[in-house]
Amino acid sequence: MTSETGAYHRGELAVQGAMGETGRAQHLSRSIRKTVPAVAARFLAERRFVVVGAADALGRMWATVLVGEPGFLATPDGAR
Repeated sequence: MTSETGAYHRGELAVQGAMGETGRAQHLSRSIRKTVPAVAARFLAERRFVVVGAADALGRMWATVLVGEPGFLATPDGAR
């Protein structure tokens, strides 16, 4: 999260505005947290894959799929 814009950074806000989705994004921002609620942790633990995205050193976005048996994805302390 950024302190100046809440849950979304400036680029995300621009795309949301261009697509006319500002209201929906604002509504969904309430579910963005620093911890994983217990119900979500249980859901994640049942998954067989997760899509992970990140920016590299040049700011380019990358995504990949991690695959495993149920339980490979866990949030034991709820903080990740």
